[in-house]
Amino acid sequence: MARIPSGRGTALVQARAGSLETDVQELINRTTWRPSREAPPQGFVPKRGKRQFTDLDAVGEHDGTLLLVDTKSYPITLELNSGVGPEVQESRRRIEEDSVKWQGKTRELALNDPPFNYDFSRYREVVGVVVTPHALFVTDPEVLQFVIVSPTGVGLRAASTVGELSRFLASY
Repeated sequence: MARIPSGRGTALVQARAGSLETDVQELINRTTWRPSREAPPQGFVPKRGKRQFTDLDAVGEHDGTLLLVDTKSYPITLELNSGVGPEVQESRRRIEEDSVKWQGKTRELALNDPPFNYDFSRYREVVGVVVTPHALFVTDPEVLQFVIVSPTGVGLRAASTVGELSRFLASY
């Protein structure tokens, strides 16, 4: 089995992450969630003065709701696939932490107070979700809850896979 190092800054890790961001945005763009020209674009970095907030990995927009996606391309190992070993708990801790942080950042963007360099208050609702290519073990109730549910009853959790995001988008 080939291993891709998980360290920050390596060209391979950055390429894998960039590819996931592009793939998720293309998935969104093929649905009714395709963002308008007025929406913040993929890669947009909200700022307050000189302070950069974060970049938006993928963006969707539908009927007054802004969907902000934070993609996480965690490497999948034999241990994670088998569900055995300390990597499972480390992966769980990391995705839960990232999801809770993203929910907090999304709430801050929605409040837009003090204002960012983009007026997020133009949306009735701002929803954030962390998306991974593969399902990861999660136990935190905040991460397992649906952050949005489609009119047809398909929900999207705070931490979801690309497949779950695809089913949600297709339900509109």
